[in-house]
Amino acid sequence: MTTATAPPKQAYFSTNDMEDTVCVMAMVQRIQSWQLFQAVLPQLEDDVDCTLAVLSKRLGLSRWRVSSAIQAHFRMRELPLTTAVQTEHWILDLPRLQVIDVELRPLGEDEAQIQLVDAALADFLTPKDPGQHVPTEPEIRNFLRGFIDGLLKPDLSAQIERAVSVSYSGGQATIVLKTDKATAAAISRHIDKAAAQEGVSKAEALESLIFNRTSTKVVINTYRTGEDPSRVFIPSAGWCDLGEDLAHDSAVRTLTAEDVKKYVPSEEIRAWVQGRDATCRWPGCSMPAHYCQLDHRVEYGDEGPTSVGNLVSLCQHHHNVKTDGRVRYIMDPFTGDIVWMFEDGTYEVDRAAGHLAPRNIHWKLTWERFLKLRRGTLQGL
Repeated sequence: MTTATAPPKQAYFSTNDMEDTVCVMAMVQRIQSWQLFQAVLPQLEDDVDCTLAVLSKRLGLSRWRVSSAIQAHFRMRELPLTTAVQTEHWILDLPRLQVIDVELRPLGEDEAQIQLVDAALADFLTPKDPGQHVPTEPEIRNFLRGFIDGLLKPDLSAQIERAVSVSYSGGQATIVLKTDKATAAAISRHIDKAAAQEGVSKAEALESLIFNRTSTKVVINTYRTGEDPSRVFIPSAGWCDLGEDLAHDSAVRTLTAEDVKKYVPSEEIRAWVQGRDATCRWPGCSMPAHYCQLDHRVEYGDEGPTSVGNLVSLCQHHHNVKTDGRVRYIMDPFTGDIVWMFEDGTYEVDRAAGHLAPRNIHWKLTWERFLKLRRGTLQGL
């Protein structure tokens, strides 16, 4: 006797639901925008000023907007794999194309590195699940920065400008600090901690720290690959080179996220979930996970465990939306992927994007990794 099984449902982005009229109309708009700018792309030898003047008049857009669009579409000529994905799924609107162009500018004309980015970006923009969340502009930006800084490994400490400027206007003043990303991340966390301790604004907390009216101690969970302990990934800041002072205060540990028999998660569980999620898990929300609450997928009162596989990072607003019962979600406890189910009967898949998400730990889930995930242990910083 042969048992018939239904074929797996084809993967697609949530914007590409062909049974949804709004989705179809929006896709047509993206296709038309792509075709329009591809049709008016100038020749490389054409005069820039004259081209922008003519197209600005014909399109009714500012010269800056026309220039940005042209540069983005020229960039796609260097990315044949990403272009092939675009002409199949049509998810990249003009703002997303502009983000791609801007983030690739630091690579200059390095064809080898651009080809690597093209392959990685094409894979990133290919749907893996039915109804998958479409990467937002910040998500595309963060992916490209993480790939370029983390894998292509440019000298992150080169050309860092350190400066302080003060400007006065009326009864107020503005202070601007320029420094490296790791130092800025540490300063930001100290300000957050002081503000919470004193119950004051962040500006008042910074004043208290500078004038020694308060003191703080913070722990920043960072992640690294390879043997260089000074090169780490800091959530929100990206890949950083730790300075001498910060490197001296850092330590490598094995993160053991064992279940606890209480409602409040341990610091190890919190660090693991934040490392897996990176941000609030509502589709498209960019609130960093370390500013979020940890939500029990299965309520603690309904015997839901306080464990990595049952906790999700949600910002205050989206935690309230979930608590009000306006949406529901289910989560794969191994991959961290979430399916959000809405009142109108539709759903959207949000894939875990942090550095402890299984697909980001390795591009494949080996049995060694699977067992470590299952047992809640993995080497981290």
